[in-house]
Amino acid sequence: MRYYGVAGEKIAVIPTGVNLNVFKPVRDAETLRRARERYKLPERYFMTIGPYIPPRRANAETALRAFAELCRTGQDNGCHWVLAGSRGPALERLLEIASELGLRERIVTPGYLALEAMAAVYSQALAVVHATSVEGFGFGMEVLACGAPFITSNLPGVLEAVGDAALTVPPEEIPPLREALREILTAPGLRHELSEKGLAR
Repeated sequence: MRYYGVAGEKIAVIPTGVNLNVFKPVRDAETLRRARERYKLPERYFMTIGPYIPPRRANAETALRAFAELCRTGQDNGCHWVLAGSRGPALERLLEIASELGLRERIVTPGYLALEAMAAVYSQALAVVHATSVEGFGFGMEVLACGAPFITSNLPGVLEAVGDAALTVPPEEIPPLREALREILTAPGLRHELSEKGLAR
C-alpha cells in the first residue's frame, strides 16, 4: 500500500500453508497397502522428491553418498531409498551414481506420485530428505503435515518454516546428513518425536 498506492480493500493476504484435507497422516492399513503396491515401495525407506534440476535443489547426490556410507558400515538396517519424480536425464544420472556407489539394488524409482497418494507414501517413509541449497520457504511443510520425519537444510528460509520439527543439516555436506540418517534409524523415539512436532508445526 505504501509503495504502490494500492487500496487496502484490493489486497488479500494468503499465508503460505498446506491443504490439510490432502496432506495428513495416513494410518489406514488398506490405504497404506494400496500405496505400497501401486508404487512398489519397500517396507523401510528414506525418500527424496524431485525435480532433480537444478541438482542443488534437492541435493539428492549428497543424500545418496551419505546413505552409501551408512550401508558400507552396516548401519542401514536393510532400508532402501525412494527417488520419486518423473524420469529424465537428472534422475538417470542419479541412478548412475547409485550404481557407482553400489546402491542400485537399494534404489526404488516409482515415478511421478499422484497427489492423492502422496500422503500415504510420506506416512510410510522413515524420513523424507530434502537437504536443499536453494529453497526459499520450505517444501517440507506437506511432509510435516503427514507426520513424516523430515531431514532438511539449515538455510534461514527453511528454518523459519520448519522450526524445531525437523532434523536440519548444512546442505551439500555428507557427514552431518549421514549422522541424521543414522539417528533416524537408531535413536529410540526420535521418529515419533519428530512426527508429533511436525504435526504441531
